[in-house]
This record gives sequence, structure tokens and C-alpha cells, in this order.
Amino acid sequence: MSDKAKTKRQIKMLWSYPTIILAIVMLSLSCTALDYKGELMRSPNGKYFIQAKVNRSSKVKMDYGIVVIHLFDQNEQILDSKNSHVGDFGYWELDWSFLGDFVILKNSDRGDIYYKVSEEQKLISVKNILKPSAN
Repeated sequence: MSDKAKTKRQIKMLWSYPTIILAIVMLSLSCTALDYKGELMRSPNGKYFIQAKVNRSSKVKMDYGIVVIHLFDQNEQILDSKNSHVGDFGYWELDWSFLGDFVILKNSDRGDIYYKVSEEQKLISVKNILKPSAN
């Protein structure tokens, strides 16, 4: 078998059916970013869960890369979602406060942001309730 025939055979083998499927899958995965979902974190009293999600699939520039906080009940049914207006390009961390139904979003750009679970089971933004006053 000549070198030219071997090369043609190798090229033909390279573009076999499984190789083409794998190439298509890899190409499609590289073109579409998936949303990031953090783990469900139970509140200290056990009544709620929170989860952070980073929007990577939206084509809207205002929504892309934004941390969204989801509030769930004990049965993991969604109660509320809050756009934090915090981008994921810097450091951020979401956690429950030890003081009760308060959520803390720590962010390197905007500082700490606090949310309270209201009686209506909604996340409401509160300002610096956990920090001592400057007076």
C-alpha cells in the first residue's frame, strides 16, 4: 500500500461516525455556557433553603454573570428569587447568618449584602443590620 493510500485511509478513519458525533458535541458545549447552581443550604432553624445561581445562558447583557439567590421551603419548592446585582467576576459567597432567617451575600465589589426572609416568605434586602453603627 502506498503512502498516499495510507494517508487517505487514516483520514477516512479519523472522520468516522463516532468521531463526528464527538466533534459536534464538543463544539456545541464550547459555544454554550451553562448556568452555575450552588448547593442547597439549609437555614439554621431548618425552615428554608437558599441556593445561588449564576446566569450564564441569558443573551441579555444585563443578566449575564449575575448571582441570583433562590429561596426554597422545606420541601424544596421555590418561594422567591432575588437578583443580587452582583457579578460573579469577583469573589462572592452566600451563607445563612447565625441570627436567624438572614442571608448574607459577601462580595468583593459591593461588600456584604443582607437579606431577611419576610413573613410572606420573600427575600427582602436590609441595610447593614448586622454591622455596628459608626456613631
